[in-house]
Amino acid sequence: FRLSKKRWKNDLMIRTFVPKIHKSKKVRQIFGTQPALTIPTAFRFLGMERVVLLGYGKEGRVTRRFLKKKYPKVTVGIADQKSGPTYLERQYEYDLAIKTPGIPKRAVTIQYSTATNLFFSNVPNPIIGITASKGKSTTASLVHAMLLQGGIRSRLLGNIGEPMLRACLRPIHPRDVFVLELSSYQLDDIEFSPHIAAVLNLFPEHMNYHGSVAAYYRAKKHIVDFQGPKDIFVYNRTDRHIRRWLKATRAKRVPLMTHPPLPDGEIPLPGQHNLQNIAAAATSGRSHTDSRISAPTAKSALSTTRFPQHPNQRSPLCARCQMFRPSFSGVKIAGTRSANWKMKSANDE
Repeated sequence: FRLSKKRWKNDLMIRTFVPKIHKSKKVRQIFGTQPALTIPTAFRFLGMERVVLLGYGKEGRVTRRFLKKKYPKVTVGIADQKSGPTYLERQYEYDLAIKTPGIPKRAVTIQYSTATNLFFSNVPNPIIGITASKGKSTTASLVHAMLLQGGIRSRLLGNIGEPMLRACLRPIHPRDVFVLELSSYQLDDIEFSPHIAAVLNLFPEHMNYHGSVAAYYRAKKHIVDFQGPKDIFVYNRTDRHIRRWLKATRAKRVPLMTHPPLPDGEIPLPGQHNLQNIAAAATSGRSHTDSRISAPTAKSALSTTRFPQHPNQRSPLCARCQMFRPSFSGVKIAGTRSANWKMKSANDE
């Protein structure tokens, strides 16, 4: 439609009829781009002129900078709840959307991608992804800390670190290793898997977002769906839901350590769940470095790291180390109408 208008602008038919229909919403919907999930993320911007950011928090602002750098000729628009309750109805004006995790995919009516998929498609470095119903924030922080203590160039990104795409705004060192905490919102429409995927536990959460327990578990399972034989799946052998994924994955299967690489008296984080978090972090770190995370390394990481704080969910445990309840990606969903989602996207605060 846009091409015909430009190429044959002097044609009698174009001059007669285009002025009568060019503002029609239905015409734009018919002649606009259509969802095509078989197109790889890296190619979805080919030929696109107008891209809209659905949600404009901290992650959205970094995504806009990334798009301006990567695709300077693309016009980037913003559709955010601050613009009013009908902001999602503006999608038809654009060729492609970049969706924030806080908006369910069922609310997107045009072809779209996400900042998470853009990050994976632009970063060839090793990525360690952590997910769980509880404990992923603490575990991701511990993996990052243990890698740093082991001399690895680790970078913590995502919900508890800096927005992922910020790392793509400047050259990435070839030896950088990225540690990501991945929520079910981010995994719901992910098209990649991390080199090392660690899954700690699963139980029903976020039913208002996913709609059912089965849909929530499917979203979590995406973390291993795209792994290959050279990748690693770190799993909790005591969780029956996670054990069901073992037959479906092509990755190397590595169970969590049964106990952290520290004597009981030297573990500063109380509770059985934190023993699992520390064991998961050590298993994930060892899987990357192909060497054992030593007790001194684990102890040093635990005693010197202050874990990132989620708003209103911090619980001091000791002078130098704190453990926090996961904030579920910092996202809250309220309301039932697709055009009136009230959301707080990841990294908004």
